[in-house]
Amino acid sequence: MRNGLSKWVVGVLVLGGVITGWLISDYLIAPTKLNVLLIGTDSRQGEQTGRADAILVVHIDRSQSRLVLLSLPRDSRVELPGYGWHKINDATVLGGVPLLKTAVEKLLGVPVHNYICCDFEGFARFIDGLGGITIDVEKDMYHNDSPELAINLKKGRQRLTGNQALGYVRYRGDPLGDIARVDRQQKFLTALFTQGKKPASLVSLPVLATQLTDYVATDFTGSRLTVCLATLATMNQAQIRQETLPGMPAMIKGVSYWLLDQARIRSLVAENLR
Repeated sequence: MRNGLSKWVVGVLVLGGVITGWLISDYLIAPTKLNVLLIGTDSRQGEQTGRADAILVVHIDRSQSRLVLLSLPRDSRVELPGYGWHKINDATVLGGVPLLKTAVEKLLGVPVHNYICCDFEGFARFIDGLGGITIDVEKDMYHNDSPELAINLKKGRQRLTGNQALGYVRYRGDPLGDIARVDRQQKFLTALFTQGKKPASLVSLPVLATQLTDYVATDFTGSRLTVCLATLATMNQAQIRQETLPGMPAMIKGVSYWLLDQARIRSLVAENLR
């Protein structure tokens, strides 16, 4: 019995040492400044691909304990390598995540180290797995493009289910359209950041990760993701900066675009992503 117990203890210690070494090694080789591409696609159940409905670059600066959320409006007019000028959200349909990643790197002039891509159902399941999320909905929101994706939210602070949260970040019935929606998406991510640091949320994350493999695609290794989450857990809201690619709305050949201001983008990137 004693020998069996001793072997068990030794096994646990060895496993703990391996895991610790694994995490430390990734911590040491991971860039101190990490750019993560977050993509939310509009693909429904049974669809293999969809347009990028939300595109953000999350800049994690471990050396300065700083987090930047940079939103790329989905109507941004960019040149997609091999396809010419398009809205940036066409990239995932034309060439998947690799094309979008290349377009973002070309546009910003910085590397994208990792990506996370999630569809509608994965988003809703993730929020439900956390027990919902508390958001102060700024106004009544109603839209009915399909029964399963209908939006019907009332103004006020409330706990949203996964589908309600999806409606909140998708809603674009504002005079500024997608730009106002981008602001809501950043507000949502800030609320998610705050809730995700709570012990109950941290405990549920490993279970959620195994349940969402059919809905989320990523090139993160488990150890690097752990390093990122550990870094985020040490931050507070004062260390979060929110930005949106500067530009202006325009119509070109009957199609609405967000025309990007390249000079202002260069300044924004130099200040926030380098």
